[in-house]
Amino acid sequence: MAGHGEAEVDSIASAYAWQFLNAHRAEWLAMAGAKLARFWRLTSEGGATGNWQGSGSPLGSLMRRVDPLLVWSLLTLPLALWGLARSLMGSRRWFQSILLGVILFFTLLAIPYWGALRLRVPIEPLVMLYAAAGFEDVRRLVRQRARGLRVIEGVR
Repeated sequence: MAGHGEAEVDSIASAYAWQFLNAHRAEWLAMAGAKLARFWRLTSEGGATGNWQGSGSPLGSLMRRVDPLLVWSLLTLPLALWGLARSLMGSRRWFQSILLGVILFFTLLAIPYWGALRLRVPIEPLVMLYAAAGFEDVRRLVRQRARGLRVIEGVR
């Protein structure tokens, strides 16, 4: 693209991209699904990313055998989903759903781009807020059961 300015190169690249997308309309849904699955995957990528090539230390050896993202995902995702469900049932559900809106925005943003795991980094703290809410609710339920407490519904 020698001899073209930056704006012209962007315009040409955009035209090529739209031409390609129009030629592959039947594949849009499959492409979106693949990118969303990649964005929310629970394991690290193959190749250099997520490959723990540390020294011969015991921690480096453990990290090569155990996928840290899988362990992290198995611990936090169920709690985050529980926290989300509990937040949306509470009295402040509209306020607490703002986080969900941001998470959905970044999730949808992954579709036109490459859907890489690194795009999830900005929303991980928000997911952790839902996980903390889920953890606190589970902890409260366990404490109630351990003490033999139960909620008695009143008649109105």
